Amino acid sequence: DELRAAGEVHHRVVALPDAGWLRQMEGVRVLDVNGPQALVAISAPATPAAVTAEAVRRGEVVEFTRVEPTLSEIFREVTR
Repeated sequence: DELRAAGEVHHRVVALPDAGWLRQMEGVRVLDVNGPQALVAISAPATPAAVTAEAVRRGEVVEFTRVEPTLSEIFREVTR
């Protein structure tokens, strides 16, 4: 749990009609995007609440979820 808490927090965003706009939001680093689905890292000045509000403003939010890293992802990160 300590290793998970120390790592970067990722969120899965599913927003209709498309999630490409996340690339333009300050404080949001897009790790992957495919149509309405995106995996992002959020840092200041952005907040999860601000990203959700912008997604609602642009269309429908289907999902906004914190993504916990798997143990293998943590291991890879620690052993780099």
